[in-house]
Amino acid sequence: LETTADSKSIVGQVKVILDIAQKPSYSDLDWIRKVLQNSAYKSKSFSDKQLLIEAVMTLYQKNDLIDAGIAFSLLELICKKEGDFSVAIEVVENQDFEDKQLLLLKLKAAVEKES
Repeated sequence: LETTADSKSIVGQVKVILDIAQKPSYSDLDWIRKVLQNSAYKSKSFSDKQLLIEAVMTLYQKNDLIDAGIAFSLLELICKKEGDFSVAIEVVENQDFEDKQLLLLKLKAAVEKES
């Protein structure tokens, strides 16, 4: 059962992540990972997961510190249930960025691993 407080908490944590990511350092990446992990644990709905996945994609596209490997490891924190990686693939396919194919390969391999 999702509550409004849960959704507001997820939105608030995504805002914190994106604020930290404006000018991140490597130590900030650890903080971002912890906030994402906490948010993923609290997420109750499809829309929460999608919001978190989109936040990772924003981080990936706007920060030189985050490469496809780090983005994938952040997505692994969010994608816990069967089908979550498929949602991530859908979000990535609707984006336009340089290393899109590399990230898609990692995500598709994770989907195959799930089956």
